[in-house]
Amino acid sequence: MKLNIPYRFQLVLPILIWTTICFIFNITTVLSIVNFEPKTQNIFLIISFAYFLIGMTAIVIKNIPVRPFSLVEAKILNKNVRNNKLVPNIVVNEASETFTVLSGYSKRYLANSFYFGIGYLTLICVWQFIFFNDFFNISIIFLSGAVTISFLTGFSLFWFQFQSFDVIKECRDFLLSKGLCPIESYFSSIKAKFLFLFFFFIDTLLLYFLTILSDGGNVIFIFGLTMIIFITSILFFYLSKSFNEFFNLAKIVSEEDLSVFSTGSLDKEFVDLSKNLNEISISLYSSKQEAVKSKKEMEKRVEELERFFDLTVSREEKMIELKKENEDLKRKLEKSSK
Repeated sequence: MKLNIPYRFQLVLPILIWTTICFIFNITTVLSIVNFEPKTQNIFLIISFAYFLIGMTAIVIKNIPVRPFSLVEAKILNKNVRNNKLVPNIVVNEASETFTVLSGYSKRYLANSFYFGIGYLTLICVWQFIFFNDFFNISIIFLSGAVTISFLTGFSLFWFQFQSFDVIKECRDFLLSKGLCPIESYFSSIKAKFLFLFFFFIDTLLLYFLTILSDGGNVIFIFGLTMIIFITSILFFYLSKSFNEFFNLAKIVSEEDLSVFSTGSLDKEFVDLSKNLNEISISLYSSKQEAVKSKKEMEKRVEELERFFDLTVSREEKMIELKKENEDLKRKLEKSSK
């Protein structure tokens, strides 16, 4: 029997797993550098695990399809999406709601991941400042937390848009097929994604610095670098998926019927490009229709000219025959008169 996991939870589960990995990375990095006393270390671990468990529990409760805990948006996705596709016989309002929810969730996931990380980092730094006021420890905790937050937010943004790509495209296709234009109100620029690449470069430098101070040697650096490569690969696959769609431009140009182009991307540049392609498609289709109409009119005109030509030639031939007969009759009359 196939396990039917709600779609919203399918989106959230990898992020929860990644959050756990980031949490382990941060705890490991801090403990390998900062020399806590045993009691202080225990308090640090208790605060960290308590914050982590509370946050993760709240996320799970909001996303499971159990009333009254789950959010309205989660209910919409769990109802309208199955196996990464829209459910059969979906109506326009449901497809529009699904598209709106998915479009808005992209930024919401990014913001929630950022606030989750910032909340934890602030809590630990304030605790250290109030009770110990150790600048070195606070600096290490801050640097490690900053690297971890960039890992967490980058993955949340890239994974969600990559995983929801097909459903967003299907929603756009469905709405366009019904003559409706999806409300595009949650644009993000692709520049933000490339900005993360710069952040990851800074993270690499910080990882090298933390490795020098760490008792764990190169383990922290390798662990962090592996995480950077993994997040970057998701971004690469997402961008490849977006760019590959635009190879359909040749198909749009060659088809006789009107082609409607859509994309599963939430980046402003890709959405604008798809709109431009649709305008090109409409223009080409109109030109083809005009060419077909002109061709038919031309063929009709040629037929009329051919008929006129046939009639004219036939008339001229008849006149020549009559003229010839007339001349023959004249000659016969002249002979008979003699």
